[in-house]
Amino acid sequence: MKTMPADSLKRVSLSFVVFLFANTLYPQTVNSFAVWLSGGYNNLIASRDKVAYLGGLATDFGLGYDLRSGNTIFQIGGEVRYQTSNARLRDFSETIPMISTEGKPYDGLFDFIHNVDRQRVGSVAIAAKLGFVSYSDVYVLFGAKYGYNFYGYSLTSTSVTSRGRYDHIIGEDGGGLLSDMPNHGYGTAKRRYGNKLSLEPSLYGSVEVGRQLADKTFLAAVPRIAVFLDVGYTKLGKSQKTIGGSLIKDISTTEEFVPALSTFFFDPSADGKKWLTLSFGLRLTLLWGHRKMGHCRCIQDF
Repeated sequence: MKTMPADSLKRVSLSFVVFLFANTLYPQTVNSFAVWLSGGYNNLIASRDKVAYLGGLATDFGLGYDLRSGNTIFQIGGEVRYQTSNARLRDFSETIPMISTEGKPYDGLFDFIHNVDRQRVGSVAIAAKLGFVSYSDVYVLFGAKYGYNFYGYSLTSTSVTSRGRYDHIIGEDGGGLLSDMPNHGYGTAKRRYGNKLSLEPSLYGSVEVGRQLADKTFLAAVPRIAVFLDVGYTKLGKSQKTIGGSLIKDISTTEEFVPALSTFFFDPSADGKKWLTLSFGLRLTLLWGHRKMGHCRCIQDF
């Protein structure tokens, strides 16, 4: 009777072991309907000089499909995002050549302080993520979001002091300066101006790290709690008619010059460029349809 060679026996034994583990550790596939809600810090950032980007808040609500196969997670869906942000522009002064009602030239002197721009942006996006989950149910997801801003609004506020300097009069300083004359539009006033932002595409990269909790612990769903980071670009600036390409805008409805500030997202040197958007915070995901499909005989069970 012939015996199997030792090398062949080793190969058969190895094949058997591989087959055994392949069947024993075959990943379970779980399909789920996913709902997520997230919120946290948000900031819209550009490289404009003398502007401090203070940030605001962002919240997302999304629906989608979640697939877990063994230690792999794939998630795709759509979400709605609403984000706020605030920026402060350093105090500045501007001299603008002007013509009086008598047709004589003079210099308009304007000091702008307490300059704030508050942005509100709404968008929709398609999000796709891929990641891994450990045996302790700690997971990490990486992905991207492509969306479109369907709503954009900016409200600028400032306190502006207006004066005038004339060549043909002596003025209060001997050099033709006039100030604190409300009937001539000279004095200090608080101004606010609303700006519509352009509706443009947006693109984000997204990272999510969290933990999946016990089955059906909330609303008969499996919850995931995570921290997230979204970094991307979007276009918000919209071409506007301003004075000399600056941020100063005449908001008068008459012939009188009434200076205010346009949105800080308008900049002739940056118009058409992308603006960085940054968000991070907490995300709660609920999974329905997630159920155990028998005991997984994983490596730690042997």
